[in-house]
Amino acid sequence: MTKVKYIIPIFSILILIFLIGCTPSEFVKYQEQIKQDPSFCESYSSEERDRCYAFAAETRADPELCTKILSYEIIEECFEEVAPEINDPEKCEKLRTTDEKNSCYMNVAEFHKNISYCDKMSTEKMKYACFSHVAVATLDESLCEDS
Repeated sequence: MTKVKYIIPIFSILILIFLIGCTPSEFVKYQEQIKQDPSFCESYSSEERDRCYAFAAETRADPELCTKILSYEIIEECFEEVAPEINDPEKCEKLRTTDEKNSCYMNVAEFHKNISYCDKMSTEKMKYACFSHVAVATLDESLCEDS
């Protein structure tokens, strides 16, 4: 009987912990509002604000929003997450590192099925990789021969 007396409260606590851990994040709850108006993130403080802007940047594929982040670690994560989501070549220039820009231009070239964006790649090896991605996306192996 004594064991049963302790099992029920422990089981209740475990269920409570499980439920708290499984609730959707605040950002997902306000996803549409954040997506339409990223300034909503200003209603949060410190790290939550930064995470909100990172969430907004990724959902809008807008690296400019990453610049509103104060935490160095979160800003780096933001640019890394946003780069592959961008389909607008002008936004690629707003990225900070060469790797992020290369990733961005490759994604843009593949998305638009246009090898001209591959010319923005930083090295010949990356250009060839970009041509290969576009060739696969277009099912046109001649793009590999022309490059």
